[in-house]
Amino acid sequence: MSTIDGWSAPDGRGIRSHALQSARISERRRLRRSFASGHQIVVDAWSKEQRELALAWLRLRTGKQGTLTWKAMSQKAGEQRWAEARRLLQALLEEGWVELCEQIRKGEWLPQHVRWLRREVLEAALGMPNLLDIGTGVQRLRTLGFADSRLIALADSVSGLRPDLQLRRMHLLHKLDAWLASDQVGTRRQFALAARNDTKGITEAEWKWLDESLGLETLGIEAHTPGLWLRAPIRLSCADGILDLRAVPDAIAITPATFAAAKIEGSMGCWRVVENRTSFEQAARAHGAKEGVLWLPGFAPKWWRAIVSNLLKVAPAPLWISCDPDPAGIRIALSVAELWEEHGLQWQPWRMSSTDLLSLSAHRPLNDYDRAEILRISDHPSHTIFAGLICALTERGKGEQEGLDLGL
Repeated sequence: MSTIDGWSAPDGRGIRSHALQSARISERRRLRRSFASGHQIVVDAWSKEQRELALAWLRLRTGKQGTLTWKAMSQKAGEQRWAEARRLLQALLEEGWVELCEQIRKGEWLPQHVRWLRREVLEAALGMPNLLDIGTGVQRLRTLGFADSRLIALADSVSGLRPDLQLRRMHLLHKLDAWLASDQVGTRRQFALAARNDTKGITEAEWKWLDESLGLETLGIEAHTPGLWLRAPIRLSCADGILDLRAVPDAIAITPATFAAAKIEGSMGCWRVVENRTSFEQAARAHGAKEGVLWLPGFAPKWWRAIVSNLLKVAPAPLWISCDPDPAGIRIALSVAELWEEHGLQWQPWRMSSTDLLSLSAHRPLNDYDRAEILRISDHPSHTIFAGLICALTERGKGEQEGLDLGL
């Protein structure tokens, strides 16, 4: 057969080659591809491993020329799938899905770069959503909004992710929104089943994202029965006896059911609410004999707010709130302060100033979620109380509460 614009006649497998100019024989390169028309879509005949690997390669970011390096593709496959990767590359070449650039090394032609051909058709054949469809889906979910305002900044933070991951996380956030709206409480597996219809359907990366951003306990995703950790000069009178917390030397956890069944008595100068567990224990030992010290597990769960609301009715006192000096910490502090305002009580930040942040030995850069949260905070009527801290955050980055001494 004749050549096509410098391409060779097809070999026994229908592949044509095109030599690329090179000054040295040792650097010779060539392109290889199939020009046969009317290719059949035969991906259904591929093994499960081949389909999974092809999808993984399709998700890799291509270079400026729209190509992938064979090095990146083989690394994605890993040593365990090396032979499978070579077989799949040959199948992609023969079936007209890719154009392959090879370079000669020690007398052997080796893969160097791969360029996708008819990529959209292959993606559809493998069940991979079209990028346009993904973008439409993400935008549709964004316009739906969220009943829980905490999820807005999280939704903003996914914009830098790969489109299919954006869609996956936006779906997860809307399932989480429904979970929160229905006041559900359960284990990780129970939430995963509700969100993805699969007890193992949420990845470790997604669990970590939710936990680091909001805290799983605050989302009603519990490992065990929740308990309010505190130290305070109060007494709980129950049907079978009295629990006097003045005898507690450091801190104690009490379940919502115990609080609901008890009559509470006591008074104090203020309530100190501390987000970080280690810092809470330090503050409880130092201040809990005369003041109420509560541990706040991130964004306050509804059970936590219900218990504290009852405490404020019988033991009203001003709030001193201390959270991580970061955008999420400010949002958490403002949320808890609203509870005190509902009871007509005053509040103030504690160890959440720009001076406190700058005194820390280590700072971390703000991420997309942090920057989105700062914009959301600016809409809160009390955000100016944290103006100095917000300014310091944008200049120096965020910190952690463990570096501050809450025993003073």
